[in-house]
Amino acid sequence: MSESENEPSCSNQIAQIKRKKRSANFTPNETILLMSLISDFKNVLENKKTDGVSMQEKNKTWKKITNAFNSACPEGRHRETDSLKKLYDNKKREVRKDKAEERKEVLLTGGGISTKKIRDPAQELILSIVDPLSIVGGTSLYGSDSLPLNNVTIHQDDFSFELENLDDKHESENKTVINEEKKQKIDRCELEETGWKKGSDLLRPISTPLKRPREELPSHSLDDINVRNVNNPIQRPLNRRRPTETVVRSLASNQLAEKYNILADKKNLIADYTLKKIKKEIEQSNEEHNMRMKALKLDIEIKTIDIQIKKQQIHN
Repeated sequence: MSESENEPSCSNQIAQIKRKKRSANFTPNETILLMSLISDFKNVLENKKTDGVSMQEKNKTWKKITNAFNSACPEGRHRETDSLKKLYDNKKREVRKDKAEERKEVLLTGGGISTKKIRDPAQELILSIVDPLSIVGGTSLYGSDSLPLNNVTIHQDDFSFELENLDDKHESENKTVINEEKKQKIDRCELEETGWKKGSDLLRPISTPLKRPREELPSHSLDDINVRNVNNPIQRPLNRRRPTETVVRSLASNQLAEKYNILADKKNLIADYTLKKIKKEIEQSNEEHNMRMKALKLDIEIKTIDIQIKKQQIHN
């Protein structure tokens, strides 16, 4: 046989080896067993972290679940970890799909109760394991997406409180209606009394009750008025601006200058005092240094004399 004939046979063998053998379908008992085992480790498996440590922990837990599943399987079949993961993912997908269909039927118009209901115990276990927001989603409070309220329990106290509030609202509304009716009646009466039914009625002269009493002005003669107008031909408007506080500002600036001068004098006194003190300290330190030098010289002289005396004693 040639090499070309051997190559396809080898590739077919490798493909047959790599081809995955299809295992038997999962029974309802197996699915319930798997979901009950996963519920014990739901905090680890449903963790949203994807770092290395969390992934290692997830893999370890899946190995534990496979060992426990294979040891407690009622049918006695051996299952791999990948098949268990796939079953769990498929079941979660089915639950999401069923919940979406149920929500769709609830939001349909025409009334009635939704016929689609989850009755599989495995799916109920999944709902207890998985976060409900990832399956059902958040509820909308506004618009047509909001779900209707069914089987809402109302306490007797709350109901009576709401009734009281409703009574108060009705009373307030009735009061406002009565007040508006009274106002309308008063307006009608006023119109009937005045007789203002048309726009042309407003052109009539003002009645005596509506006329304002004129203020009594002091009596002045024409000569006085003419003299005033001649003396003050142009009446300028009063200056409404506030008077400028030039005097106050000048006083304030003088006071500040005096204060600054006092502070400067005090600072000069303090500087002079500190300089004198520093000079005294320097003089004292110089005197102490000179005294120490003299004492050291005297010690040296005394020691030299002692050495000479000892040398003479040794020679003698």
